[in-house]
Amino acid sequence: TIGALAAQVEINTSTNGPLTGKGQLSAHHFDIHTANVSERVARAHKLDQIGDMNPGTAVAGLETDFQILEGTVHTTGLRIQQLDGLGDATADSGSFKIDSSLVVNYIATIVLTPEATSRVKSSSPALGLVVSILEMDNRISVPINVTGDVRNPEIQVDVSRIF
Repeated sequence: TIGALAAQVEINTSTNGPLTGKGQLSAHHFDIHTANVSERVARAHKLDQIGDMNPGTAVAGLETDFQILEGTVHTTGLRIQQLDGLGDATADSGSFKIDSSLVVNYIATIVLTPEATSRVKSSSPALGLVVSILEMDNRISVPINVTGDVRNPEIQVDVSRIF
């Protein structure tokens, strides 16, 4: 569900040619009911809770530039505010395509809130020490990969890339 969606688009088409274009996209106050990012981050860090553990994923806002090529929307500079109670996220580039469903492909980084960073630090003494060394302003970055059909996406939290 999406509370607000806005796009500025420049479309280029030719007879029998593929749809192409570019623009900016923003969405605010939306939920992805089929995936729970905070649950995946909690599981990767062996925590019982972090962020918003309610079903689905809540997002306060999203902004990105995009380009449409051969039916795929390629985004650059994706910025997400308040991702599932974990913090803010960014992805330098990624893509999505709408076929029979929405298919996504993103490698992103979540900058955890100070509260979420504290939860990660508490997961083990060794990890807490490493996080204390690596954190900036009481926050740590967590890399994630989100790929596949948005109805059942594969979400991988790459804890090894934190270090």
